[in-house]
Amino acid sequence: DHKAPLSYKIQRSLHTNTYISLSKVESIIESNRYNINWTILRAPRLIDGKSKKNFMAKDRKIENSKAKYEITRTDLAKFLMHEVENDLWINKYPCLSY
Repeated sequence: DHKAPLSYKIQRSLHTNTYISLSKVESIIESNRYNINWTILRAPRLIDGKSKKNFMAKDRKIENSKAKYEITRTDLAKFLMHEVENDLWINKYPCLSY
């Protein structure tokens, strides 16, 4: 790592700090000390294209080794709208993939 380019070191540091910050925020939200309903979605890689209509939603982690960790923006929007209307993922961490 000491021979890595400076840009790599900076990028790695930023991503590490971002992940730590996200984890802290998630811990605060998950403690539910503010008595709120929450859903934390970490979207996989977003791709352009039409809806594929066959995406999976699992709590925290997709355990299918053949799952593609990507989703179209259209399918992500459909999931979000469905969740807003139906509250199926309250106090959970949905993970989406095909």
